[in-house]
Amino acid sequence: MKKLILLLILLLIVLIFFVGCEREVCIKDEDCVVSGCNKEICANRPLTSICVWKPEYECLKYTSCKCINFRCQWENTTQYYECLELNKGKKISNVS
Repeated sequence: MKKLILLLILLLIVLIFFVGCEREVCIKDEDCVVSGCNKEICANRPLTSICVWKPEYECLKYTSCKCINFRCQWENTTQYYECLELNKGKKISNVS
């Protein structure tokens, strides 16, 4: 059992060092933050984006920014995907 725990700790350390350069790497949900001009980015640190509104951003209210498989990403929910389907093909606009 001790060997397994040590192996898991070593694996986690290796993961952090070798994949740590990616912006999405996380360990827990609290490591992830929502940022961007339209709050459309889910990452482990605040990032900026161009201020262009895309209709699918309206769907983000149906999901959460979470740590899933060591990556910060939007959680898949039925409501989120239904909203994305409804917003397909809508116009993109600039945000002032």
